[in-house]
Amino acid sequence: MNDYREQVTFRPYQAGDETQINDGFNKIFGLHRPLEEWHWKFQPNRNDCWIMLAVDDHDDIIAHYAVIRQKLQVRGKLYTAGQPVDVYRLRRPGFDKKGIFPKTVQTFFDTYCSAKTIQFMFGFPGEDALRVGQRYNDYGDEVRIRLWQKPTSSKRRFQIPLSWRKIKPVRLTNDVIDHDEANKLWQRAMPRYWASLVRDANWLKRRYSSRPSTEYYLVPIKNGTTWHAWAVLKFVEQKIKMIDLLWDGEDQSSLEKLEFLVMQFAQSMHATHVEMWLSGDPLAEDVFQQRGWQSDEHPLLLYLVGKSWHPELNSMAIIERLYLTMGDTDLY
Repeated sequence: MNDYREQVTFRPYQAGDETQINDGFNKIFGLHRPLEEWHWKFQPNRNDCWIMLAVDDHDDIIAHYAVIRQKLQVRGKLYTAGQPVDVYRLRRPGFDKKGIFPKTVQTFFDTYCSAKTIQFMFGFPGEDALRVGQRYNDYGDEVRIRLWQKPTSSKRRFQIPLSWRKIKPVRLTNDVIDHDEANKLWQRAMPRYWASLVRDANWLKRRYSSRPSTEYYLVPIKNGTTWHAWAVLKFVEQKIKMIDLLWDGEDQSSLEKLEFLVMQFAQSMHATHVEMWLSGDPLAEDVFQQRGWQSDEHPLLLYLVGKSWHPELNSMAIIERLYLTMGDTDLY
């Protein structure tokens, strides 16, 4: 048998590859994701992704390494970040050498990652993928993800103004996003976060309201017409996931109000718990702890890792301080 390097070609994505890529994804992960969802996630027509493939002599895919484009701010300065998603290797007769996938990743790094292109990469590997990445692709040290939870049956009671009870989460569509207020809120909130993805109006649209066949709910907290906080919710397996959260930090009561409305909505949906990820915002963490939330290591053993190609960016400093919610992943 020839060495795999004589049988495998590493090449970038080309228009038309998406059907085979998506079929491979569904096979590996046991899913039935439609092609429409793939196009929403990657949007290659908008240059929102980079993809490297390992293919055989018939141009059939053996390995797939894909990264979606993200906007990262670190201490107020913007950088181009990438997030690996949907990465996989198909088991094929005659292509069982363990080096194929690490070589695919390294070819991706050599092709796309530099101080002028993808300046920083971050992701959320499980334990096995983490060790492979640390061994072959210089992932570096990791940060353990923590899961925050609160049961809807919590007996802890708080003083709640009657006016709060009239506010309901709304289905998150393009029509309910006040782009001007969402952008103003982001500009006020951004200085609070040492590092974070950009959570402006475009984020709400790109990440949530434009996603096909997925229902999210938005909880905007306003004073008059001014937005002071928002949360994005999703109902999953008898639980409410607080997928995302943004708060300007100006008044603790706005975050308390948001938390109450989330719990009230969860009870109305007969959810047993509300869950979220939250780090990089000590003020918000204090408020949720005061309101009876508990945090512990994620039961699925998920980790955050980062890798920098820019001299201004220290990958370990970023992942230790990154403002983090479930919205930073592609899992929900």
